Amino acid sequence: MSGVLLLFAGCRNKEMGKSLKELFQTPYFRVVVVPDEETVEMCGALKVCLALLETVEMCGALKVCLHCLYHLFGQ
Repeated sequence: MSGVLLLFAGCRNKEMGKSLKELFQTPYFRVVVVPDEETVEMCGALKVCLALLETVEMCGALKVCLHCLYHLFGQ
C-alpha cells in the first residue's frame, strides 16, 4: 500500500459509515469504517502524543509506552 493514505473512521451507524466511505475513498485515500468510535478516537490521540514526542525528542521510555498502547488498542 505504498503511497496510499489510510483513515480509520469510527461510526456505529452502518449506513452512515458506508456513505462516508463512498464519499471520501479514492484509489490513493483508503477509508476503513469500524463500529468502535472510542478506540478510534483513543488511537488518534495516541498518534498525536507520539508525533509530539518525536518532535521534542522526549523520554524514550515514555515514547515506547505510548507506542505499545497504540498498537495494543489500534492494531
